[in-house]
Amino acid sequence: MFLVIPAAAMTHARAILLVLGLGEPDVLTFRMIFGLLPLLAKPLLLLWFVNAAMGTGAYGPAESAKTTRWLYVWALMLLFVTRVPVSQLHAGLNAWPAGQAPLVQWAMFALDALVVGVLTVTVPAVQVRIASFIADRRKAEFLGDSQPRFG
Repeated sequence: MFLVIPAAAMTHARAILLVLGLGEPDVLTFRMIFGLLPLLAKPLLLLWFVNAAMGTGAYGPAESAKTTRWLYVWALMLLFVTRVPVSQLHAGLNAWPAGQAPLVQWAMFALDALVVGVLTVTVPAVQVRIASFIADRRKAEFLGDSQPRFG
């Protein structure tokens, strides 16, 4: 649901703006705003994830920030350092094949499918590591410890 609403707003921008009495010049701005909203909200979602994994019961970004305190900056940087390079590779594998031969396009899209798989696994793994580290530092329970460990 987090990404469905902005996607729907961007897809139906012209119709939404028509209902609001705005015109064609505002479509790009409208789409840009709804495209950036999820990106701006993701750092706040990291706070929520860390607190959910620790079982703190903190609700909302302000309460969650009290739990993570200065470690939030470290957590955010760690998440960006691990996510941005893979995300840029993903973006490049989607943009570069435009205008290339069909065989090259299919090969790049197949490679991109693997990159998306790496991204899908890497981001949650980093978030779990962040939550575990913050729980250790705060001497708090980490709910991930209640699960059986493999290996």
